[in-house]
Amino acid sequence: MNPETSTNHGDQPAQTYRFGHARFGSKRHSALTFAALPGIAVAVLAGVLVALTGSFEMASVWVFAIFTVCLAPGCVALVWIVVVDRNSIPGAIRTPEDSVETTWLEKASQTTCLITFPAVGIGAALTSNVPEVSLTLIAVCGLMVLTFVAAYLWEKRHS
Repeated sequence: MNPETSTNHGDQPAQTYRFGHARFGSKRHSALTFAALPGIAVAVLAGVLVALTGSFEMASVWVFAIFTVCLAPGCVALVWIVVVDRNSIPGAIRTPEDSVETTWLEKASQTTCLITFPAVGIGAALTSNVPEVSLTLIAVCGLMVLTFVAAYLWEKRHS
């Protein structure tokens, strides 16, 4: 459906938005409009939780304010990802999983895994005389193995 020619109330053409429109509702508002309030609410909730449960040297009000301001853009972006209709974003690729950037991302992920896993293993061996560091690196290796096995089984099942 072309958002420039689609209609939302009979005779009125739908407006296009830089950030697309929501998957639900009247298409008369940007998806960013729908994402702003819930995203800020999540940031406020996180700020309250951190301020109440953390032990900081500054006043809880400042902790709340700083965490809320820092988390708000990311929270709004995450809510926007959930509510946006990808087909309504001008210039968006129809199949992003087939783009050259996706190929670069897959190759970079493989290279990162192939470099990081041995580096962490060597680091664990070199720090064997410092048990806290060595055990932490061994735990990281174990997590990497579990993540790899889970990802492999997921791909095997869904491919």
